Amino acid sequence: MVYIIAFLAALICAVLNERFSPSIRKSLLITLCVYVILVLGLRYRVGVDTLNYMNTYRFIPTLDQFFYNNTAKMIRYEPGFLFVCCLCKTLYGDFWTVQIIMAALTNSCIFYFIYRSCKNPFVGIVFYFILQCLYFNTEIMRESAAVAIFLLNFKNLQEKKWLNYYLLACLSLMFHYSAIVIFFFPFASWLKPNYIFLVLCICFLAITPLVEQLNQLLNIAAVSGRVEQYIDGAEDLNLNWRIGELIRSALPAFAVIIAYKLSKQESPFQHMLLLQILFCMGAFAIPIIFSRFTNYTTLFVTVGAANVLTLRGAGMWIKSGIVAVIIVSQSYYYYAMKDRWFPYCSIFYPENNRERNQVYRHDFLPWLKNM
Repeated sequence: MVYIIAFLAALICAVLNERFSPSIRKSLLITLCVYVILVLGLRYRVGVDTLNYMNTYRFIPTLDQFFYNNTAKMIRYEPGFLFVCCLCKTLYGDFWTVQIIMAALTNSCIFYFIYRSCKNPFVGIVFYFILQCLYFNTEIMRESAAVAIFLLNFKNLQEKKWLNYYLLACLSLMFHYSAIVIFFFPFASWLKPNYIFLVLCICFLAITPLVEQLNQLLNIAAVSGRVEQYIDGAEDLNLNWRIGELIRSALPAFAVIIAYKLSKQESPFQHMLLLQILFCMGAFAIPIIFSRFTNYTTLFVTVGAANVLTLRGAGMWIKSGIVAVIIVSQSYYYYAMKDRWFPYCSIFYPENNRERNQVYRHDFLPWLKNM
């Protein structure tokens, strides 16, 4: 129910958006953002990665031990997230304070990016709820913070303020090492929807049988724990997962590009949409590496889809098609992930969900699968 309240509120605001004054629009967005931060920050054992973070939190030291060399080696978190955990452990102690801070960081940056990038920001928020919200806030807390900082930093990339861009890129890297990919994003402007791009995509698909040995080596490294920052559950990244990832992540991006083409307009984020598709093709060939990178471009699909619905040159069938593609492409994903996120529990009425614990044992304690 708490999820539906936010979704319906955003949907109603999206319909009434043109009737709002700028000040009312900002107030409603802030209210909606605060609501999301509180709901996701005060959750209790919602999200399987959250369970892993909670179990690890027991070993987090206080802030006075943060700068000890052995602390980072023992916990193996990036320094930004480790600092947040140490700070919360020192000031309060309970893990929900970490959730509040991370939810505030992630959602405030994402809401601001959507507000700045969408003609009707509430449509962008609706699509964010469908496409990324639960996954970002409950499963990849560290990486979602890195992504959110990058989205705040994207204006520097657009304006080619390289010093500011790379300084903030270093801040993203402090929360998740996969953010190293954004250091190469200035080259994304070279991507065009042409034959060269098509050849790149085909090459990624064509080399898939040739890199299976590489995938196996990377899987071994991930299971051993050292390459955790790239992908969790490497053993589950089989052919079914790859096809599902193409449908979930690549199809909406492709649909947005086609929608702009049919409307005879060009998205200001076209190169990022193409990069999303390219990362998805890379994830099909080498999932252990490229599947993480799509998190840094997926919000451009969200704002691109939202802006399609406000294009004057887009017919109703194009807009309906975008909505249909987003809903259909995510349907099986929600079916597969439902036990991670539903039902919702808060710290005020804590419950230990049996199905969620079983998923946790499958993902993080594989030796207990058959027990």
